[in-house]
Amino acid sequence: MNYGLLAFDALKQVFNIFCRVSVTEHTCSRVNFNQISDWLDCTSLIQLQGSSVYYLLSVSADLGFLKEAYLRMFSETVYEVSPETADLLGEICNQVAGKIKTTLSSENHTFDMASPVVVIGQNVKVRNLSEIEGELFELMFDFGRAFFFVHWKELKKP
Repeated sequence: MNYGLLAFDALKQVFNIFCRVSVTEHTCSRVNFNQISDWLDCTSLIQLQGSSVYYLLSVSADLGFLKEAYLRMFSETVYEVSPETADLLGEICNQVAGKIKTTLSSENHTFDMASPVVVIGQNVKVRNLSEIEGELFELMFDFGRAFFFVHWKELKKP
C-alpha cells in the first residue's frame, strides 16, 4: 500500500468537502522536515500511531489560502492569521488524519491519534523532527498556496 498517496487522497477529500476547494495542481518532492525553508503563515502538525503504520502529517498555508478557506467555510472575511484561522488549519489536519484512520481501520488497523499542534508564523523548526523525511506536496490555487507534508513508517509486527 502507498501510504503517502493514501494521505494525499485524504487531504484532497478534506479540501474538497470541508473547504470547498479542489486540488488540481501540485508538485511533490522528498524532503527532511526541518529542511523546509519556506513554511507558510500557519502550520499544523498531527501524529497518528497505528498498529502497523506511523504517520506524521503537516499542513501549512499562506494567508491567501486561509482567507479563502475561511470565507468558503464560514462566510466570514478574515484579514490576518489569528487563533481562529489557525484552528481552521488544525481542524483540516485533524480531518485528514481521521480519514486515514477510517480507511485503514476498515483493514483491521488500530490507531491512536494525537491532537493537532498549530504554529502561527514562518520558519517552523521542530527539534524532535530533525531526522524525519517525507513527501512534501506543494498545492497551488488562484488565491494562495498550501503545503502538505506526510511522513509514514511501516511498523514491524511483534
